[in-house]
Amino acid sequence: MGLIRRRENEETYFYWYEHGKKVYLGKLVDRTVIDKIKYISPNLDKLSEEERKEFLEWIGELKAVLGLIPQSMPSNDLDVINKKLDKVVQLLDGIGSKEDKRKSPTELDRAYEMMKNSLGYVRIDDLRRQLGMSLEQFMSEFRDYILENYELISGGKEGIIKDGTVYGIIRRKKIEKTEKFNPSLFDKMYNKVKNPMDIAALKDIREMMGLSKEEFYSTYSSYIESHYEMFRGGEEGIVKNGTIFGIIKR
Repeated sequence: MGLIRRRENEETYFYWYEHGKKVYLGKLVDRTVIDKIKYISPNLDKLSEEERKEFLEWIGELKAVLGLIPQSMPSNDLDVINKKLDKVVQLLDGIGSKEDKRKSPTELDRAYEMMKNSLGYVRIDDLRRQLGMSLEQFMSEFRDYILENYELISGGKEGIIKDGTVYGIIRRKKIEKTEKFNPSLFDKMYNKVKNPMDIAALKDIREMMGLSKEEFYSTYSSYIESHYEMFRGGEEGIVKNGTIFGIIKR
């Protein structure tokens, strides 16, 4: 197709050939965002699998960065900025439209953990933009999950409406810690974080249970090994012969 990638100083640079002329698109972190989208997105089907994957991953990172912008803006500029960002996110959502756009509860939980303040609060509109979703998409996929797993705090300009009040701020509900072995609680958390293929990361289960690594693995390793299939990978897990088994399936 003509998309050329060149690695230099640990950066990826892009070139694009159109009508026999080279168009320089710069590197992934420079200011040529519009050129990248303009020249590359209409031709995704002509890229190699590796090029297409890298471009779509970059689009995802771009949407995530856009979600962080309102947090650093003066309050009097927020309305204008938020409206413009919503339009940009909608345009980005159209790129790679054949890809699965649904987000999992685990992705919401991870975004929450990254964005929460010292009191554990996150605004729903900031969280939604971080995930690159419209308000309609966000509420359709996560309203019930938030009601079950998060505390609602009134405030904000968008959120869950109950009895005429907008609850636009959330904080994760605390699960009572117990030193007693509780396999039913483990199974419940597994069912919450597993993906459509019934795969779950032990880190996600541990965080949902509110346990430290030491508490979690000392209490549940034997149960996991006897009741679940274990797979290599993950950021943390049960270590056997120097290998981390951090992924499980029932």
